[in-house]
Formats: sequence, C-alpha cells, structure tokens
Amino acid sequence: MLGATLWIAAVGNANAQTIPTSVLHIVIMVKENHTLDNYFGTYPGADGVTVGNHRGKLLALEHLTKAIQDIPHSESSARYDYDNGLMDRFNHEGYGQYYQADITDYWNLATSYVLADEFFTSAMGPSFPNHLYATTATSFGAIDNPTQQGVWGCDSRAGTKVETLTGPVKPCFTGTSLLDELDAAHVSWAYYGPPKGQTAYQWVSLRTRSTWCGAGPTGRSTFVLGNNSPPTPPAAISRKYRG
Repeated sequence: MLGATLWIAAVGNANAQTIPTSVLHIVIMVKENHTLDNYFGTYPGADGVTVGNHRGKLLALEHLTKAIQDIPHSESSARYDYDNGLMDRFNHEGYGQYYQADITDYWNLATSYVLADEFFTSAMGPSFPNHLYATTATSFGAIDNPTQQGVWGCDSRAGTKVETLTGPVKPCFTGTSLLDELDAAHVSWAYYGPPKGQTAYQWVSLRTRSTWCGAGPTGRSTFVLGNNSPPTPPAAISRKYRG
C-alpha cells in the first residue's frame, strides 16, 4: 500500500462538553489500493464476495499469498473496469483476495472495532482526488493524478497539471479542510507525512491547498500530545491548543 498518512486529533478543549471525555485521541491512518473483497471478502457476516464477474463469466477469487504488482487504477481504468455497472472488466490480477491468516492484523482490527463493509471510494479514480477527499471532503473537481510524479501540490514543478471535470489546472486549491475546522474548534491536531525528497511526499495532500503551501512538513515534529502520546514520526504539521 502506498502513501500512508497519519492524523492525530487530541480531544480536550473549550468544546469538550460535546465530546466524550473518555476519548483522548482520534487517529486516522490513510492507506489505499485494496478493496473490501480483496481483504475481507471471506470475513464472517461482511457484505463480501468470493467470486467475480469477468466479461460475463464468474471466476472464483484466487487466494493471494503475496503482494501483487500495482494494478492500473486511473480514472479511465476505473471506468473501463466499471463497464457501465456490469463490473466485469477488471485486470485479471484483481480477481484475488487474502485470507485471515495472510493479514491477521487487519482482521484483528476489524474484529476489535468495526468493519465498514459498504464503504466506497469517494472518487472513481486514483490516489490524488481521493486523498483530497480525506482532508477536505472534496476533490475540487480533480479526477486523476497530476501529470508529473514526485511532487503534487502548490509546490509542484512548473507545468504540472491535474485533469478536472472542467479541464486541466495546477494542483493547488483553496478551500476549508478538516484541520481548519479543528482549528476553529480549538482542537489540537497533528498531520504526519514524509518530508520533501522522500518517497510518498506527493501524498501529503495539505500541500494542494494554497493557504498551506510551504507550511510543511518541517522535517521535525512540533506537536506534543502529553503523557499518553503515540510515537512521534519525524515530520509533522501541527497545531496545539490548551483546554
């Protein structure tokens, strides 16, 4: 899985009366490139499947025992696979799934907490628009990844464009994010991701917003959660408030 991002929000402020006091931290880990059926198709009680439709023929999903190559998942690839609702043109390697013994940690999380077995991607397309949805609840019309790899956002190289519903634009947008709303509520937070020059920096989606351009990651953490704080990754953008 590519582009893992870690968010942490610390609860305890002027608005604490609206939030259960037993909640110390809310952690959001963003990972990608797997479907429910790929990981949890055999999970008891889940709305998963063990067969797939390939051009009108039902195929049993192959038991995967190792990682497979990154299957094309651009906006055009997604619509080709979707096939106007027939869902029958997936890459052959897409007709596979892992079992509990293969991904025990994920199954343990599902068993201990909750499994959103009818959750679907916000945008029918690849990483960039969906990472925007994770931070801002919109892709600003973006439907695909930007044209140049490595740096996606307001600090992209000159000439970098991203395709949107109305045509190609620079991948730099203005809008309200979840972190803006946390700021307004005086809720402390931290957003962790790799610094510029490291693999997966392009998935630090805050850099796609003009008001955050140049804000980070700084290469060092400036956020402290207190005695119950989780391990601190090396790069963070943060705000800290005292209740």
